[in-house]
Amino acid sequence: MKEGFVYKWVHIKTGKIYIGSHFGKLNDGYVSSSKEFNKAYIKEPDMFKRSIVIKGLSREEALQTEKHLLVEVDAANNDHYYNLHNEPGTGWSHHDNFELAKKYYAKISAAKKGQPAWNKGKKLWNETNLHKISDIWNVTYPNGKNETILNMLQFCREHRLNPSAMSAVARGNRRHYKGYKCYKISNKRNVAYEYKEWKSKGKPGKAHFGSNNGWSKRIKINERIYGCMREASNATGLSMYKLKKLGDFNV
Repeated sequence: MKEGFVYKWVHIKTGKIYIGSHFGKLNDGYVSSSKEFNKAYIKEPDMFKRSIVIKGLSREEALQTEKHLLVEVDAANNDHYYNLHNEPGTGWSHHDNFELAKKYYAKISAAKKGQPAWNKGKKLWNETNLHKISDIWNVTYPNGKNETILNMLQFCREHRLNPSAMSAVARGNRRHYKGYKCYKISNKRNVAYEYKEWKSKGKPGKAHFGSNNGWSKRIKINERIYGCMREASNATGLSMYKLKKLGDFNV
């Protein structure tokens, strides 16, 4: 059963503390909502010990209790705490206070010091690399012109087209998009992709109403068959609600 509770993480060696709250189960594996503290925890999980400060609270009570404890020790300005602000959860109160903001970003900077950049050693995708994974497409313009292209995303940007809509055309879910038609020739990334030629579902090409509409459902009332519910309602004076209860649609 879920409940609100306030917890405290303590670093065994340094004694540094993180205070937080959670609404869930006591042992559901939740660590914290702080990205910075989670990084420290993941780096050496065996060095942290958690204790439950109070449990059996509602979600709101847990948040208020967390806030009270943070404000009481001024965690945002206290180097003995991992918390970067005195608001529960992921509050942004530091933006309202210049001095608090300096301490907030100083803590983030200290936590990241000595760590490699997120993209260090990663290969950047330049034009050459992109072409290695870009598929070949066949595109037909609204004027009937036919062309083979190497990058559908770039083509859509240049012609102000929606890539998802063009993909729907290629899959056969749309007849065309703004007059453009296309299909994929290659599949370099081996993505499950089944091309099928678009087929009409039989819906009339112009607006039809009543029994003339291809989507109308016939209904039988008192041994008489009507082309649609509207015709049955006009003829019998019954409401749509009653027609749904009394009518036989298996005709």
